[in-house]
Amino acid sequence: MALPETLIRALKERRVVPFAGAGVSLSVKDGLFPAWSKLLADAADRVRREGKEKEAKVIEALTGVEDYLEAADRARAALAGAWVAFLKERFDPLRPTNADLALPNALWNLGSKLIITTNYDRVLEWARPNVRRLLPSDKASFPSILGGSIERETVWHLHGFIDHPDDIILTFDSYEKLYRNRGYDAAFTALTQQLVTRHFLFVGAAVEDAIQAQFKWVSDLFGGVGGPHYALVLKGQEGQFKGVETIAVDTYGKPLLAVLREMASHVGTGADVRHEVERPDRDTLISRVGDVYRVRGWMVEPFSRPGVDYLRVTTKHGECFPVGVGPASSLAAFEQRVVRMDYDHSPAVFVHDGSGPPANAVPGVRVQSFTGLQDALIDFRPYLDKLERRLDDARYPSDLFIPQEISYWLGRERRVETDALEAVWERVTAPKGGFTVVLGDFGTGKSFLLRQVARRLMEEKRITPLLIDLRRLNRQDSLHGLLATHLAQEEQKDFALGELEYMIREGRVALLFDGYDELELRVGYEGAAEHFETICAAAGGNARVVVTSRTQHFKSDDQVLQQLGRRAETEQALLMTLEKFDRVRSKACARSSFGTRWSLWLSRSGMARRTLALESSRRPARLSR
Repeated sequence: MALPETLIRALKERRVVPFAGAGVSLSVKDGLFPAWSKLLADAADRVRREGKEKEAKVIEALTGVEDYLEAADRARAALAGAWVAFLKERFDPLRPTNADLALPNALWNLGSKLIITTNYDRVLEWARPNVRRLLPSDKASFPSILGGSIERETVWHLHGFIDHPDDIILTFDSYEKLYRNRGYDAAFTALTQQLVTRHFLFVGAAVEDAIQAQFKWVSDLFGGVGGPHYALVLKGQEGQFKGVETIAVDTYGKPLLAVLREMASHVGTGADVRHEVERPDRDTLISRVGDVYRVRGWMVEPFSRPGVDYLRVTTKHGECFPVGVGPASSLAAFEQRVVRMDYDHSPAVFVHDGSGPPANAVPGVRVQSFTGLQDALIDFRPYLDKLERRLDDARYPSDLFIPQEISYWLGRERRVETDALEAVWERVTAPKGGFTVVLGDFGTGKSFLLRQVARRLMEEKRITPLLIDLRRLNRQDSLHGLLATHLAQEEQKDFALGELEYMIREGRVALLFDGYDELELRVGYEGAAEHFETICAAAGGNARVVVTSRTQHFKSDDQVLQQLGRRAETEQALLMTLEKFDRVRSKACARSSFGTRWSLWLSRSGMARRTLALESSRRPARLSR
């Protein structure tokens, strides 16, 4: 049999989801499960035995015109509490020793770890005893479907399962109305996503009105994106299926199994070979690009074609688009072998590593660097506009900043750098980031130093600075709470904490915490210590963190390192001490501050000059013109 080319490609990509109807269960053994007509005839008899003749006749009349869903609704109401026991008798038999599981096994061989069914029974589990069962009420399980990370074979009982008869679904207008009325929003979102991003294959099922209504709802919402979907039907029944492409067989049984075996032969072969995603190499560019989209809560699936790697990305709203990944030289292959072949009407993105010459523009493909993709997670322009105004502070004019010494211990060797700004700058911009604590006496210029670091970061525009004044905090927060409070205070309204956390971990944001010592005045020493541990929690991955504090806040350097704990060894933590201004730097600072008036003051008494030098030494960061 000639299968549709679109179906063969979907099988190769393992994007076909079997949808098992009543016919799959009926194939196991004749008479084991009732067909709809038999089930409802038995229900009418049970209702009649309970003395409800009128209700029984209505059920029989509805069954006679094949209005099975309405008939089931009437039977449920008539039997009331006895309805649960009635269903258990019909749909929960013991597995027969001579059960024929050829059809259920054939569905599992189609390359999907997920099978959706409207059946209430255990037949699909008889074929795969260790599968996971998914019910519409299992809210915690649907994120794995939305994230594309189904690791175990799973049966999704769309209408409920016999072990939970009270939740079984028999009548409905549409899945949107039904699922949302019952609070199954996660299940409805997952079903919509599957319809948009996968190809359903209906086997042993009529494509009921609710499913067809769902097809139309998805098509209207997403402009035709999604599908096509398929159904295996008997010859002559093709016209009964709307919204799907039909594949006709002469009879059920061996002819049907033969078609399914042919489908299985196409699984996992062909031009597209899917990468392993369960344990990807976190350092590869395609994996890191995937992480950027995953942090948004979008589904990401990696694929390869000759000469190009790419991702299929699906948004929370079901929109699907390809993302090419690689050197700029592979853009043409991505456009020709992926976009032109399968995504001609979808937006496409190409992400390169920044090496090599810029890629030439290609119509319909947006090209950006990996760091540009990361930085697009959060638009920090409102924050940076406010920060620029904060840095325009008369107390900290940039042109009055004077280099000063800073010291630190490297092993047993004490090192002294003559330019504190350059020393801290190297720490902040190091490829792997780092956690730096800068201690200094009162008035040695710690705040001025941190503002200079923020200014340079804003000028270079490679790393976004978040300058956090701990003096403004007056309560203990988690790291998320601390960051959210700060951003809200600084007029940054559009951000998600998960995306911010990712950018910190990846080193795209530098956290500059100023005035840790003054926090103690507001929250006490114990509260400040808890804040310090909160700040330490930010120092994972390639995070860039600097904290300033008065030396006197800590009894010794050892106390700082003790609070840093193991981070001093594992997170590239370093304790630095800002040295006091010497006589030469004090004069330079005074000369810079007072300009031409300096020569006039030099002619005054030695006492005046000594007084000026002493004042400069104490407060070099706060001199004013």
